[in-house]
Amino acid sequence: MRVISVSFLDDTDHSLRAEVARTIALDSKIVELDLSEDASQRLTELLRPFMKAGREAEALHEPQSLASPAGDMSVREYNKKMREWAHLAGRDSEVTAKDYNGRSGGYSYSAELRRDFAAFMRGEASR
Repeated sequence: MRVISVSFLDDTDHSLRAEVARTIALDSKIVELDLSEDASQRLTELLRPFMKAGREAEALHEPQSLASPAGDMSVREYNKKMREWAHLAGRDSEVTAKDYNGRSGGYSYSAELRRDFAAFMRGEASR
């Protein structure tokens, strides 16, 4: 019998104790960090005053260079193509329709879906 063990390293100090995955965004760049509980708490405390002073954004926007890999695609067209690609790939659960008081408010996409679709588009655009 073979047993396989998977351990997650804390991305900040590389210890074998990552327990929490945190997603943060800055300047249209979205990253996911695997953190220990302690590092996650430190991140929360560090960002708390900035989060308190800021206002909630309606959506994260793709950088223009990512949103238009072909140079002529609008963000709306890019996002529509991403939803179609997600559906064909069986990844509908990573696309969430937003609802604001009964009115459609656009869509939210998982960070993994955004990353994978951007890679797909870079490959498609280079053909």
